[in-house]
Amino acid sequence: IELSKGRHRGRLLIPFNMGDASGWRVFAAISDDRGKTWRMGDLCPRLAGTNPNEVQFVELADGRVMMNARNQAATRQRLVGYSSDGGDTWTTPMPDPNLIDPVCMGSIIRVGDALAFSNPADPQRRVNGVLRFSFDEGKTWPKSLVIEAGEFAYSALCPLPGRRVGCLYEAPEKGAYRIKYAEFYGLKQ
Repeated sequence: IELSKGRHRGRLLIPFNMGDASGWRVFAAISDDRGKTWRMGDLCPRLAGTNPNEVQFVELADGRVMMNARNQAATRQRLVGYSSDGGDTWTTPMPDPNLIDPVCMGSIIRVGDALAFSNPADPQRRVNGVLRFSFDEGKTWPKSLVIEAGEFAYSALCPLPGRRVGCLYEAPEKGAYRIKYAEFYGLKQ
C-alpha cells in the first residue's frame, strides 16, 4: 500500500511474513523513495498462543496502519494490530472475535470511508466466503455479503470506481481450485 496521510505520506509498505509453522514473524518492508530501496521494519510482537502470518495492511482515516493477519494457532480469529509510525513498529496483534477464520489468507482494503474485508467466515473449514464492511475503522463489521457459500480459499480485494469492490478468489470447479472474480456494487452503510 502507499500511505496517504501524515509525515509518512508516499511511503510504500509491503506486508511480509517469515518463518515456518513453529513460529511465524510478520513485519513491513518499507520504501521511502518510491520503491528504489527497501528496508525491513521491526518484527511485530507476538501474544502468547498466537502465530500471525499471511498479513495484510490497510491505512486508517487517522493515518495509522492496521495489520490483519491469519492466526496459525488454535484461536480461530484474525489477529489485528496497529502502527502509528508508518509500519516501523506495531502493537501486539490481538484476536478479533468479530473476524472468525479457519487459518486462511484474507484481504483488507479501504473503499472510501469504509474498510472491506474478505475471508472464509468459518472457524474450521475454508467455506462461506464473505465480504464484510466496517464503517468505524474496523471496530465493528455490521454489513456482510456472501461471495461464495461453498468452498472458498484465498482472496484479494480491489477498490473500483463508484464505491464498488472487486474480489479475486479461489474456489473449486471440476475437482480443482480455480480463480474466480466477483464485483459488488453500491456500498452503503
